[in-house]
Amino acid sequence: MSTYDDSLLAARFAALAPEPLAGNWDDVVRGAAVAREEQLPEERSHAPRGRRRLLVVLAAAVVVVVVGTAAAFGLRALFSDRGFIGLPPKGATPSSPKSGNLVISYWVGADGNPRRVKAWVYADGRLIWRREGDPTRRRLPEAANRWSSGVIEQRLTRTGVDRFRSAVLASGLFIRDLELVLEGDGEPCFNIIQARSRGRSVRWTGSQCPRAGWRTATTEEAQAIQRLKSRLGDPAQWLPASAWKQREFKAYVPSRFAVCLAPGKPSLLLPLLPTSAQDVLRARDWRRARDWRRLKASSMYCFDVTTEEARSVAKTLDGAGPIKKGGAISLNYQFESGTGTGEIIGIFFEPYLPHGEIDLPGG
Repeated sequence: MSTYDDSLLAARFAALAPEPLAGNWDDVVRGAAVAREEQLPEERSHAPRGRRRLLVVLAAAVVVVVVGTAAAFGLRALFSDRGFIGLPPKGATPSSPKSGNLVISYWVGADGNPRRVKAWVYADGRLIWRREGDPTRRRLPEAANRWSSGVIEQRLTRTGVDRFRSAVLASGLFIRDLELVLEGDGEPCFNIIQARSRGRSVRWTGSQCPRAGWRTATTEEAQAIQRLKSRLGDPAQWLPASAWKQREFKAYVPSRFAVCLAPGKPSLLLPLLPTSAQDVLRARDWRRARDWRRLKASSMYCFDVTTEEARSVAKTLDGAGPIKKGGAISLNYQFESGTGTGEIIGIFFEPYLPHGEIDLPGG
């Protein structure tokens, strides 16, 4: 399955990304004027000019506090219990530390909602998720929308990380790399779990869409896989309270983003864009993205930006018609290839994870 045959491609362009929260200075000015008008007439006529000026200043200060508090409260509410799609609102604090040692990662199916989960577990305790919502079911409480949680995080204790890793290794699937054919395992094709074992990273891949040389899983292996997948889908159901430092979900706020273009080479695709977009994208250090499945070369090219630089690039693309903005799963822009085939080219904004990689969309 390629990045662009995924059934969620249409959904990727279906919704606008959320706008940053901000206070509005016009509201402050209007609030000050209202406060002035609400003075009693005798107060306005007899109060010294300096006192009247002070009242207006105090009223403006009160409005600033109210607006600022409301914006801050909205920001805290957003980042306390759910994810977001696109770029983080201004003022959001990046997850720390910026880098982390990856202990476990996986992309597996789950029962019910979420229907599939991607997760990354780090030695410092961070458990970072991307949970795929089932739009036919009730929306996940931590989700940014009915399609996706966005990227969210929880925190384990060091002991919690050890228990998580031990549960994965106890499956017996991580003595060496395995590539197994699974029967009746659902879509999309690939289920991948990777864990640190005996000082190295061991990878298990299970699929209904096998490659040459893969063998069919034994009954014991298939049962172990199903038990492990049920645990990975919701570790809060089996890890004790002592394993958690922060059990509640909050948004993962990255320090860097990759701006990615696909499918095709930038040298061929950039001339199809409006001049304003070409100017901001041409002088970039484009590189070919690595396909996390390791099954074929990726058709996506990316360059790295800070969050503020990402905002600048996005602002340019916002005004570069006929590019269309979307964001059901990640902030993206689309335009036609111009070949007459109806092929759609995408520009994606993908967050960097603490281990220095991005989660390629559509995978």
